[in-house]
Amino acid sequence: MTRFDPGHAVVRHQPTRPSWTCTAEGEPWPCPIARTMLHETFLTQEPALAVHMSWLMHAATKDLALPDPAKLYRHFVAWTANNPGPCGRCGKPGHQALPGLPPRLFPCGMNRLAP
Repeated sequence: MTRFDPGHAVVRHQPTRPSWTCTAEGEPWPCPIARTMLHETFLTQEPALAVHMSWLMHAATKDLALPDPAKLYRHFVAWTANNPGPCGRCGKPGHQALPGLPPRLFPCGMNRLAP
């Protein structure tokens, strides 16, 4: 992601792998500016942004050698939803299960709500 600033400098907010830090700021990626730029890129395609970030989260989990990908969920995926409401799988607020993604990528126990 590249952003043009008023000083005519091109600022890149890409992840540096395998550390997953922002090339411009050294913060954990996605940094706040990268998040804004991703929202601008995906515009009204919020579900597509969430799926995209879920797969990047999975890649980061492998690069960082983390045994549990759900530990990165809030940093990579939770911010993509304007109002996630309760999870359709566990019923807890603060995250949303995305169709088609493996259960291991979600922070909840994936227990279905009792009928």
